Amino acid sequence: SNPEVRQHGWSGAVSVEGGHSFALGNSNWRLEPQTQLVYQHLKLQSFHDGVRDVAQGSDNNLRGRIGVRLSHSKDFQRNPNVYFVANVWHDFVKA
Repeated sequence: SNPEVRQHGWSGAVSVEGGHSFALGNSNWRLEPQTQLVYQHLKLQSFHDGVRDVAQGSDNNLRGRIGVRLSHSKDFQRNPNVYFVANVWHDFVKA
């Protein structure tokens, strides 16, 4: 038995991010510390697959990030020629 089932729901996310670039002396290198918070919400309706009731409900997730970007360029009015990024993510609320 392979009944056709459909899942309906909605999700949304809000992200707030900040950072500021600092020159490293008189060189062509810049350092940019960054932070970010992301909130996600997922709501799914329950359904019946012909054998059992499936109820998902709703889930919330709050995730944070701290990081740094190191970039090098001869002309920072344009995109950097090369950059490196390091981030640490943390889940404050796991769905």
